[in-house]
Amino acid sequence: MKHGDKTAAHIMHKYLAPISKYFMTFSQPNANLQEHYLLFEYLALQLPVNTLVLSIVFDDMRETGIRPSLVEAFNNQVVNSRLHKTRIGRKMISLQGNQNSIENDFEALENTFQEQSEKYLNYKLGKFLKIWELRPTFRGRILTNLYFLRNWIFSITPSSVRKIIPGRYRLNLLSLNEILNTSVEQGIKVLIYIVPIRDDVKIPYDMSQYVKFKSEIQTISKKSGVRYANLESLVPAELWGVKPNTTFDSELELDFMHFQAGGHQLLADKLHEELKALWSEDLDHGF
Repeated sequence: MKHGDKTAAHIMHKYLAPISKYFMTFSQPNANLQEHYLLFEYLALQLPVNTLVLSIVFDDMRETGIRPSLVEAFNNQVVNSRLHKTRIGRKMISLQGNQNSIENDFEALENTFQEQSEKYLNYKLGKFLKIWELRPTFRGRILTNLYFLRNWIFSITPSSVRKIIPGRYRLNLLSLNEILNTSVEQGIKVLIYIVPIRDDVKIPYDMSQYVKFKSEIQTISKKSGVRYANLESLVPAELWGVKPNTTFDSELELDFMHFQAGGHQLLADKLHEELKALWSEDLDHGF
């Protein structure tokens, strides 16, 4: 990203503001569909959502679990009740229950002698040992170096072939179905799209699984009556680039996930086109 570059989300907001539509983006690194499901159930209660634009990424179907920044949504009674009505929702709640028990243990320390004494000791150690204040920084560096070490040991690079992890894939597909069920139930229009990926070199996916994944997403979209767009080939090779190495090597690596500003402009233009077609369907039916 260079100074002055705009993301597709920024461009989309500018496109839609003149027609009184507010394009709001919730973007989280490597978010899986379980997280999208939880976030959508929460946001649909808080905001007058008219249309959901949902990007689907093959890589993210390999992820699972709910990140700490989203767990507060479980405490919303309406969200919790709605999740309890679905199989995947109950699974998410049961897994989150284990995490909550840990959090509750820490909450039990509030205003206790242990909490006050630990604060006092941290203050004293921080005053005399500069290194003590840098604990979060060191922790982050250690985790990052462990990540690099893992990649170096197993020769993992962005070009390494990624395969479906069956259990996680199934949970994410269940989550997608429930997102669409909620959308239909609440009269929310949906645009699902397969994200762009650079194709001037070999795609780092098991191709048979990737083809099956795209077919399944299209079938689910059609079954739910939502708009589907495959944008994997939208961004040409010259608008992709490289990124810092994810091992201890100093060489740059190919980036299969992020493209330059020109790619964001292409994505915004295409999404705008797809949304106009989606909204025109109401006019075609006299709504």
